Amino acid sequence: MKRLLMVSLMVMMISFVPVAQAAADDVICDSCADSDRDGVNNCQDKCPGTIQDCAVDAEGCLLDSDKDGVIDCKDTCPDRPAGF
Repeated sequence: MKRLLMVSLMVMMISFVPVAQAAADDVICDSCADSDRDGVNNCQDKCPGTIQDCAVDAEGCLLDSDKDGVIDCKDTCPDRPAGF
């Protein structure tokens, strides 16, 4: 009886894996959707959930033009690089 229960449990676990994988593979990306409204569709957006009204690059990531670690829309000294 114990062996039958173990075998049944193993069969159930093995049969669940392909179903879960199939469900993950069937996710459809709506190429027109842009959830964070940054101008980059969800399928190509590498930085989802960006701050609204801040400039982003072609991948949907916030810009830091002077490379000082402060994003452009929050940078009070936009032309000053880090360390100054």
